[in-house]
Amino acid sequence: MTDLVNQTPYEILARYERRSLAHASEAQDELDAPGLWRGIGFRVGARLLVTAGLAFATLEAASAFIPSYTMFMLVLIPIGGAGILLATSCNSTLQLNSAPHMQGRVMALYTTVFVGCAPLGSLLVGWLGGLFGPRWALFFGGGISLVAVLACAVYYSRVQQIKLRAGYLWRQRVPGPAEVADEMLVADVRSR
Repeated sequence: MTDLVNQTPYEILARYERRSLAHASEAQDELDAPGLWRGIGFRVGARLLVTAGLAFATLEAASAFIPSYTMFMLVLIPIGGAGILLATSCNSTLQLNSAPHMQGRVMALYTTVFVGCAPLGSLLVGWLGGLFGPRWALFFGGGISLVAVLACAVYYSRVQQIKLRAGYLWRQRVPGPAEVADEMLVADVRSR
């Protein structure tokens, strides 16, 4: 265990994978590298999904009223970042929360909905842009996104029986015994 302190997480994971592929008997005595990753890693949850969705929708709607091209180009950077964060967080959440034998089907359905909605959204935004102008098309797109994020947040809170309170977007999830042990191990390794 002492040699783990001097190794990077990538080296620990590589050694764990080599031993698990070789089915070595001492692999059970080694540090559980995926557990280490769970303790260090970035957790994707409802709070992150809603925050990324709200940031994307708000920035998109606000970008409709920016007066100059230079400022608009600068605002496109956080809009793109929020959109990528939202898409990858949704992807990760679906993969991690679905049963292993259903992951392929779930991701196929997600991809179909994700890519399949683009033609309908493009027609709607094009029609609104032709009717009211491009600024209003951006504003309506952000507004529709905001309504969708809020509707999904309320639906999720009702399904999970979470009470929404001022100051808190979601309740804090209580970690399981395995996650607590992993976090204690990571804290022990970091303290050395």
